[in-house]
Amino acid sequence: MPRTTLDFDLAIADPDHAWPHSYNGTTAAIEAVPLDFERFVASTRPASAVWSDLEDMAAFASTQLSGVAPNGRRVVSAENLERTHAEVISRGDDSGGGYALGWNTEASYLGMRALWHDGDGQGVTAEVLLLPDADLGVVVLTNRVVAQPFFRAVEQFAAETVLGREHTGDESLVAADEGTLSYLRDLAAQTSVVSREQAEPYLGNYSDEVRVTFDDRGFVLRTEFGTLPLVSLGAPGLFTVGGVMNGRVSVAFEGDADSMQLVLELLVKEGTAQPFALQRWND
Repeated sequence: MPRTTLDFDLAIADPDHAWPHSYNGTTAAIEAVPLDFERFVASTRPASAVWSDLEDMAAFASTQLSGVAPNGRRVVSAENLERTHAEVISRGDDSGGGYALGWNTEASYLGMRALWHDGDGQGVTAEVLLLPDADLGVVVLTNRVVAQPFFRAVEQFAAETVLGREHTGDESLVAADEGTLSYLRDLAAQTSVVSREQAEPYLGNYSDEVRVTFDDRGFVLRTEFGTLPLVSLGAPGLFTVGGVMNGRVSVAFEGDADSMQLVLELLVKEGTAQPFALQRWND
């Protein structure tokens, strides 16, 4: 996999790289995301820090199906490979799926067992789907965030085509995508510009090299990954990141002047959040 790396700077130094995009709830358009926003994965490398291309990922999928690399050399025994694919944790619901060693499992995908894993950044999304019993792998790479309905539609169409199945349509996936975009539009409609007076109680330096300031761009959150504009969500101390990140990052300030903390929640999709609490340093 010669074009696969964990080195962000090496990846973007290659002129043949995709540019990340996200949905801007304010303008109702898909727009480019500043490339440095993708640096956030430095602190969560197992989740989404691998930079790759379609050919390398196809080689990875092929090897995961057989244990044999594209050059013909066996790199893992069939027994050990199957152990990594065996479900070890059940979801505990009616889906018939669970989790293996690094793979989500499905008991019946087009009537056969399936393994899949996805990953996303601030403007990119990817997934690998394996159907071991059919010796089939499907890789979808996109340069848009929150693109799960899209790549699931592509996977479904590709698998049905290869297996000679009738195409079942993707109306439910289109509806799911529109539901996500509608959620972001509605959230953006609730936002408003923050005045300096509103921002004043929250200004200062926070842990993890985060700084909250008010300048010619208004109320902003400065991080090592870039500067993010903040807009109000109507309630005191509650904001979201505007622009192309609109609705995907909530920012809540909690506490008083002596013990202020900033709580970031990365909203991957409606109803889910990943919180980070940052403490303000009082100089």
